[in-house]
Amino acid sequence: MSEPTRSAPRPTPETEHFWAGCGQGVLRLQRCDGGHTYFPPQPTCPRCGSRQVEVIEASGRGTLASYVISHRELPGFEAPYVIALVDLDEGPRMLANLTDVVSEPDTLPLDLPLEVTFLEAKHGVLPAFRPVPGAGAPAALAPPPAHRPEPSPTPPAAPRGAPTRRGTVAIVGAAETTELGTIPTLTPLGLHVDAALNALADCGMTPADIDGVACAGVSPVEVAFSLGVTPTWVDGTMVGGCSFLLHVRHAVAALEAGLCTTVLITHGESGRSHVGGWGGRSMPWFEQFALPFGVQGPPTMFTLPALRWMRTYGITEEELASVAVVQRQWAGMQPRALRRQPTTVEEVLASKMIAWPFRRDLCCLVTDGGGALVLTRADRALDRPKPPVYVQGTGESVETPLVQNMEDLTSSRAFRVSAQRALAEADIAISDIDHLMTYDAFAHTPLYALEALGVVGPGESAAFVAEGNTAPGGRLPMNTNGGGLSYTHTGMYGMFALQESVRQVRGESAAQVEGVDISVAHGVGGMFAASGTIVLARTPS
Repeated sequence: MSEPTRSAPRPTPETEHFWAGCGQGVLRLQRCDGGHTYFPPQPTCPRCGSRQVEVIEASGRGTLASYVISHRELPGFEAPYVIALVDLDEGPRMLANLTDVVSEPDTLPLDLPLEVTFLEAKHGVLPAFRPVPGAGAPAALAPPPAHRPEPSPTPPAAPRGAPTRRGTVAIVGAAETTELGTIPTLTPLGLHVDAALNALADCGMTPADIDGVACAGVSPVEVAFSLGVTPTWVDGTMVGGCSFLLHVRHAVAALEAGLCTTVLITHGESGRSHVGGWGGRSMPWFEQFALPFGVQGPPTMFTLPALRWMRTYGITEEELASVAVVQRQWAGMQPRALRRQPTTVEEVLASKMIAWPFRRDLCCLVTDGGGALVLTRADRALDRPKPPVYVQGTGESVETPLVQNMEDLTSSRAFRVSAQRALAEADIAISDIDHLMTYDAFAHTPLYALEALGVVGPGESAAFVAEGNTAPGGRLPMNTNGGGLSYTHTGMYGMFALQESVRQVRGESAAQVEGVDISVAHGVGGMFAASGTIVLARTPS
C-alpha cells in the first residue's frame, strides 16, 4: 500500500534501529537487563535507568487501547481516518494509524486484536496496524491488559521536607490584557507587557518595584528588558498551559527564601492572529512518533485517552457535552467571554465533528490575549489597593511528553500528584473548597481533574457535572469564567484560571459566587504531560 505524499520522519541516532526495522518489515523494541520492554527508543530504560539495553524483534501483535477518528483533511490522509493507541503484546503502547478498517465508531470496539503492517511513505516506511484476520471483535470491554503495569501509587499526601508555610505569600496584583480575542496589533511580548502593566496598576506598583520575573512562551530576559526591570530571580519554566501555576509555586519558594521581594508572572500569546511568535523547541519524539500519523495538534492528541475512559466507565457523549453547556451558563455572566450565548446538549452534539468523539463545541477557543500576577510576602501585602489573596498550597508534577505513554489512559498521574500535594500543603479537605477552576482545553480535561482531586470517584465526574453540581447554584461552582471552551484560550490557558480564582476570592468576579474563602486552580500542560495546582484563600492560616 503506497501513500507517496505522506512523509516519514528523520531518525536520530537513538531511533535509527526502529526506523531501519520498519524498512525491513519488522517492528523493533528495546529491552533492558531487568526485563523491561519499552518504547519510544532511548539509550536507557525509563523504568529502572539501566544502560544495559538490547534491541528485540516484537511480535507485531497488540490490541486497540483507544482512538480518535479525525475528520480534518491532511495531505497523505483521506478523512476520516483513525489515529489509534495500540497496546503491544510486549507491554509498551504506541501511536499509529489503523488500516483495512471502516472509520466509524460502531466498527471499532476497544481491545480489538491488531497486527502490524507497514506503509510506504516519502523517504521511508511507517508502521500501521490492522485487525487480525479471523480474530473477531471482543465480546465486551475488558479491563486493561494484564501486561500493562499497574498505576504507580500516588506519593503520600504529606509533602516531603519542610512544607510551604501557609499564607506567607500573597497575590496583590492580577489583570488580563486590555483586550481578549483577536489582537492583531501585538506580538506575544507585547501582550506580556500589556498584561504586566495592567497587573502593576491593579496593585499600585511600577516596574521599579519588581525584582523577580517569571514567564513562559517568551524569555524572562525579554520581559525584564521591556519593562526596565533588573531582577534578582527569574524563572522561565515552560511545561505548557500550566506553566504559570508552577511559576506561582516557584515564586512562593523564592519569596520565602529571600531571593526576591516582589515577583511578576506574565503571559501573552498570539494564538489566533499569529503575530510575531516564537521559535519553539526541538521535539524529536513527537516529530517521529506522533506527527507522521496524521495528528493535527491537540484536537487529535489530547483527546486520544478519552474513549478508553468513556468506555471503561460507561460515560456518554451527552454527559461529555454537558461540560460545554454548564460552562456556557457561567460565560453568559462574563462580559469579556467570547462565547456567551446559551447552548444545549443537542446543539453541542450537532456542532462540526473534529476528531470523534470530539466536536467543535467540545474543543477550546483559539484566541489572542494574556494575563499577569504580582506576588509579594504577606507582611508587605496589606497596603495595596485591593485585598491580598493568600497562597495556601501548591503542587506540581510531570508524567510524559507523549500522550501514548500515559501510565493509565483513564487517569492522569501528574494530576493526582500535583493536586494531592497542593491540598496537603493547604491542609484542606475537598469539602473546604468553595470554588474550582480546572483547565478545559477539551471537555474531558476538567472531568479528569475532578477525579484526580478526589471530588468524585473514578468515572463519576461526567454525571456530577451533568447533574448541575458545578453550574450556577451548584454545590461546587467550577470554571466560572466560562473556561477555555467559552471565555478565552490562547494556547496556554492556566493564567486565565488563576485570574478567575483571584477574582472570586477578592469578591469581584462578574459571575461572583457568594462566600468564596478558598478557591483551587488546577492546570494541565501539554497532552497530560504536566500539571500544577494552586490553593488560594481570603485569609492566611
